Amino acid sequence: MRLYLTDMGHWVGTQAEAGKLVRAGDGGSWVLVEVPTDKEGLLAFLNARLQIKAAAPVAPSAGNYSAQSIAFEDAFAALPLALKLHFAALAIEEARQAIRPAKGGC
Repeated sequence: MRLYLTDMGHWVGTQAEAGKLVRAGDGGSWVLVEVPTDKEGLLAFLNARLQIKAAAPVAPSAGNYSAQSIAFEDAFAALPLALKLHFAALAIEEARQAIRPAKGGC
């Protein structure tokens, strides 16, 4: 799969999107990155490139669940695509293990 990475660390799916982000950021450039699509290759790619930065936790605001949900969604939307894909792969693996019958069971 081809993805494009801008100097600012944004991952996009097309050259047009990359160019738009570069122009909006007053210059810079982008590079084409070939991302493997097989599970092992993708996990190796993500693990080699991820730099997880600790995000400041969302402070509870008097039980306002909606505001916290929106803050989380905004923070997730701002993450680079590679990090989103990493979290998706982790969630899929956790779900797969949860529904797999236990060995030696009925």
